[in-house]
Amino acid sequence: MTSNPPRTSTSSWVDDVPKWGRWFATADRQVARDELDGVVVSTVFLGRESEPLLFETMVFTEGKGSTWCERCATWDQALEQHQAVLDRVKGELGIA
Repeated sequence: MTSNPPRTSTSSWVDDVPKWGRWFATADRQVARDELDGVVVSTVFLGRESEPLLFETMVFTEGKGSTWCERCATWDQALEQHQAVLDRVKGELGIA
């Protein structure tokens, strides 16, 4: 079994519920994570129950909790979304 989530929602092995459950219980579902001056940008794989939007990027601000959230459907979109949010946060913080 892989340690990372499937790259698309069409992966056939997710139809095997017991196999999926075993994978999901121990999987590293983190796509990307960055921390800048008390702000965390985190992108994770949510799982099959959230189809078709399987991935979520959130911004957590120290002392405020979650301050932003967006979802997307594919691994590649999740990477792009994470980078776009990270760039936005850097701009807001004045970091080049």
